[in-house]
Amino acid sequence: MKGLSMAAKLKYRITGKPTLGKGRLAVALFFEPKSLRMTETPFGVIFDLDESYTVGEPGTPGFPMHLIRLALPAFSDVTNIKATAVKTLNVTEKPVFVAPIQEPQPGFPPQDKSKSLIKKSLYDGKRKGIDKPSYVQKIQGVTSPDLKKYQRALAIPAQLVRVSNIEHRGVATVLTLEINPVKQNKSGLIELTTEVKIEIEYESTSVPKATEPVIGSRHFKPARTKLESTKI
Repeated sequence: MKGLSMAAKLKYRITGKPTLGKGRLAVALFFEPKSLRMTETPFGVIFDLDESYTVGEPGTPGFPMHLIRLALPAFSDVTNIKATAVKTLNVTEKPVFVAPIQEPQPGFPPQDKSKSLIKKSLYDGKRKGIDKPSYVQKIQGVTSPDLKKYQRALAIPAQLVRVSNIEHRGVATVLTLEINPVKQNKSGLIELTTEVKIEIEYESTSVPKATEPVIGSRHFKPARTKLESTKI
C-alpha cells in the first residue's frame, strides 16, 4: 500500500443564510483522496486524514473523525438533519485489517497514541515473532483488537454524520457535528466519502426552549434532533 501526499485544507461550501424564525442551511464537505494516508503495520492499517482525529473505544477499529462547528441564530432549535454521501470511492483494492484504537495515555494526543505505541513496539528488541499480526500475538503496551467489536463495527458502521453537541455562546447557537468519511464495507474494502452533503433545518425563538442543560455549562442536548444518514 503506497503512502499518499499531504493535501490542502478541507474544502467547505455553505448555502443558505442564517435568519430568525425557521430556516435551512446546506453544507457540502469535500475530502480529497490524497488527504487520506494509510500506513501498513503488523497490527493493521493506520489511517491519517487531514484535519481529523482517530478517537473511540479502545480495541475497536481506528477510523478518522472530522469535527465541524456551525453558528446558527441565537437560541435556535435544530429540528432535522439529513446527511447524504454524494460521492464515495474505494481506496483499497483488497480487504485490509484496520489497526485498533489504543488505551488513553498521559502525554499522548488521542490522534497520535495508536501510531506512537505501534511504532515503538516494532523496535522492541525483546519482541519475538514480529511478522505476526497483533490479533495473533499480544504485545505489551499495545491494545489488541476486540474481535466482537470489530464484527459489530463491520455490521453497523458509524453514522456518516452525528450531532456531537449544541451550545449557546453569547447570541449564537453553535452546532458541533462529527463527520465519519472513512469506513470499511462488508467486503473488507476501505471506502472514502469524498463529498458529504448536510442539510440542517432549524427554528429560532426569542428564548431557548426547555432542554436539559449539562451541569456547569450552557450546553443543551438536541433531544428532538432527527438524523438521517444515507447508506452506501
